[in-house]
Amino acid sequence: TVSKTPNLKNIVQKLFRHYGLDEPPLADNEDAGKQFRSLLNRIRESGPVMLVLDNVFPGLESFVETLRAQVPDCEIQARVPDCKILITSRVVFPRFETSSLKPLNNDDAVTLFRHVALPKDGKKRTYDPDEQYVQQVCYIHPITLNIV
Repeated sequence: TVSKTPNLKNIVQKLFRHYGLDEPPLADNEDAGKQFRSLLNRIRESGPVMLVLDNVFPGLESFVETLRAQVPDCEIQARVPDCKILITSRVVFPRFETSSLKPLNNDDAVTLFRHVALPKDGKKRTYDPDEQYVQQVCYIHPITLNIV
């Protein structure tokens, strides 16, 4: 998830940790950009890459452009087969190609809630959430279900 005040150095360090790699020392955002580019190129050797920028806040187009500039052949419009950037947001960013999605219906909201809320340890457990409660609390938006 992209915060309201994104920090490229923190994002790059999290990506290195996610891939089980030693975090490089990052002097500044320029250095973070170089390491980001290097990491993405390394990951792309194993296959296609999709960078998901989740819940991007209004006014952060320049941050997205900063990330995009680090890997110029990784397109937001998804025209490069091995590298794509997917942005999720509650607002439209006119600079980028947009696909609007409708809120989840009640059944899909409950299904997603169960997927996120129930343990993934293989043990069968049942949980029958009050559908109206799930809908009220989560406003039928997937990101809210994921955060809750």
